[in-house]
Amino acid sequence: GINAEYMGHTSFLAQTDKSLAEKNEVLEARRVHKSEAEEKQASAKAMLVTATDNVALAINELILLQPQCVNTEMSVEERFQLRRDEIEALRQALCILEKGAGTDC
Repeated sequence: GINAEYMGHTSFLAQTDKSLAEKNEVLEARRVHKSEAEEKQASAKAMLVTATDNVALAINELILLQPQCVNTEMSVEERFQLRRDEIEALRQALCILEKGAGTDC
């Protein structure tokens, strides 16, 4: 009768409230997870922009340095001799610094 229907309805409402509470908990957990994921995404985007800017700067620097590195006015032998002369001059400067100005280096 009516009492059984009332009891069934009361049970249904209790189950519905419990189900709704569980679903709200899941929803809140998903919102937190989404928020954390969005923060990670924003951080990753910022890092990507920084890395991209660094690459662009490096490429520009390489473009500026390339003409100096590809100097075709000197032969390989002339560049090697120039480097040997520079190394010898540095050795003499080091000797003077270590032993003093009046010494024979």
